[in-house]
Amino acid sequence: MQLRNFCGSIAVILGVVCLGHPAIAAGVNANYNGHKSAIVGNTRRSSAESEVQIEGILSGVVDNLWERDDAYFLKGDYHNIINLARVIVEIDPGFIDCYATGGWLMESLGDNHDAEAFYQLAALRNPNVADAYFYLGMFYFNTLHEYKPAVAIFTAGTKTGDADINDWKMLAHSLQHTGEYAKEVRIWKHIAHEWPNGLAVTINLERARKRLRDYGPNASVAPKGR
Repeated sequence: MQLRNFCGSIAVILGVVCLGHPAIAAGVNANYNGHKSAIVGNTRRSSAESEVQIEGILSGVVDNLWERDDAYFLKGDYHNIINLARVIVEIDPGFIDCYATGGWLMESLGDNHDAEAFYQLAALRNPNVADAYFYLGMFYFNTLHEYKPAVAIFTAGTKTGDADINDWKMLAHSLQHTGEYAKEVRIWKHIAHEWPNGLAVTINLERARKRLRDYGPNASVAPKGR
């Protein structure tokens, strides 16, 4: 009975979300109806086996919906791509690329408030994934030009287990814009140690050291273009 209720809930939720979008609804129904009987038909199936099948259904739904993005992109139907992204991340909260695509399109349409909330949702749901923080940090850095929040977000990203050189570089660039030159130098030193052959690491470290010499460890207003 619990499995029946679960599957029924999935169908109802997706049906409501996809209301008015027949192509989306068709993809959902095809995946759902194709597997429902296999799950609920055998009451003796173990809960572990049932969970595996449920995951398979949801994965199939996500794949089907994600593949529809291409058609909408070709039509320039960005609103429907955003609708798809909202549905997909409810089914698969760990699909970081989907948050990135949806957020970027929201930005492109001028919906910065929605984009910010969407990126924040990715980080909230995936606190141990560096990319979730990276996309949110880039939104503050490139779109809003709010560098203090960017520093906080990139700092959180560097504390995850999968952070790479780009996460650390963006933290350093954000610190430059907030005028925290001593911290900026420390970050570039760390990058140089961990990635000695990293692109433009040496020149950025030299420039950071010059800023620290010229302006001190904390500049109240970060100099432009230096």
